[in-house]
Amino acid sequence: MININIFFYDLFKKYKFIIFAVILLSIIIISYFLIKEEEINYDFELNYLDETNIRPTNKVEIKGAVNNPGVYSFDDGERITDVIIKAGGIKEDADTSNINLSKLLSDEMVVIIPTIAQKTIYTTNNSCYYTVITNDGEIESSDNSNSTSDIVNINTASASELMTLSGIGEKKALAIISYREENGLFSSIEEITNVSGIGSSTFESIKDQITI
Repeated sequence: MININIFFYDLFKKYKFIIFAVILLSIIIISYFLIKEEEINYDFELNYLDETNIRPTNKVEIKGAVNNPGVYSFDDGERITDVIIKAGGIKEDADTSNINLSKLLSDEMVVIIPTIAQKTIYTTNNSCYYTVITNDGEIESSDNSNSTSDIVNINTASASELMTLSGIGEKKALAIISYREENGLFSSIEEITNVSGIGSSTFESIKDQITI
């Protein structure tokens, strides 16, 4: 036992500088990799936070025959069906037969879900009613049919189209669009008299020129 101890002592005494150098080098290498790993993790966290802060928030408004109408955030690639789910689903009297549920959402889009009572909203030129409002407040058609008739669909017409009606100037046209955005699609042509500035006399002059 004494001889073994003496052997290791002599061996340590002879190679002590080499042993210390190996231990020191090992500590340096291990410390380097630990610090490097922390730097990588820190950079990853910073990049993730930067991407999260920079990423814009997309917003879509859904109204009409849904359980929880309002404004919702959405990610790129989500569709109308996704925002309907976020809004608690459609009501029992909702009519989605003419809505493209697979349409991609875009920022500032407004989606209107009509009721069954509003389902007969085809014009005489077979142009379908519109369900999505664009960023400038005008309504985008869910049908690509081109209008060839003088009949104006008050549920789909832009301000310029409404201004082709007798007695309807820019102010009244914008009032019609505003009413439509706030209350949903017209369920009858007579409902247009609820719009501010449009009385019975104006209605009589345009009733044969409009449809829903």
